[in-house]
Amino acid sequence: MNTRDDWYRKETWSAADAAEFERRLSRSRGQRTQYLKLQAWHLAQTKKPSLADAAILLANRYLAEEPNGFFEVEAHLITAEAKTTLQDFPGALQAYRCAVKAETRKRGRRCCAYLAYAWFAASNGLSEEFDDVLKSMESMEQADLVFPMSQYKYFGALALISAEMQDCENARHMARNALEAAIKSAPFRRHRAVGIVSGIDSVIQKRISQLAA
Repeated sequence: MNTRDDWYRKETWSAADAAEFERRLSRSRGQRTQYLKLQAWHLAQTKKPSLADAAILLANRYLAEEPNGFFEVEAHLITAEAKTTLQDFPGALQAYRCAVKAETRKRGRRCCAYLAYAWFAASNGLSEEFDDVLKSMESMEQADLVFPMSQYKYFGALALISAEMQDCENARHMARNALEAAIKSAPFRRHRAVGIVSGIDSVIQKRISQLAA
């Protein structure tokens, strides 16, 4: 990590870390809110409960300082991930809904919030969300599924949802598509490990494999 950048990419959050971040942030100008979002993301990615509250706080600061900003969708997704780490599923669900709604405004970088929302709801069996999930998935664009991981979560979510809806035929078809994605390499010759399927909960993997049988 470049030492010039590590002040907003910390994966620890001691009192000294927080104080250094605030000191540097106070000197920043045009990218101030981006630094808030980046630091929140790095803390959330650790998936450590001890850092999740700090990630949420920073993401909320971004949203407060730049409402409807370029990174609004990402800030909501960061909050959702941190809430999940804290086992606050209602809070995570609300953040995913906010991310999906924000992305409909088509501002900033496309993050495929509907896909994160779908995977969260499907993998946690939140059947009361399925109608809204399926509606949000209608926004899928072909470019969204470039990476095997995106394909796996897209088809895997549909498999799990179809099974809950007693549509066994579609559940099997979608599950088989997900398993095909699981063995794919990345589409870029020089970066074969980017976007491949990894880190999927073993219980969910087993469930999708069973549906494909």
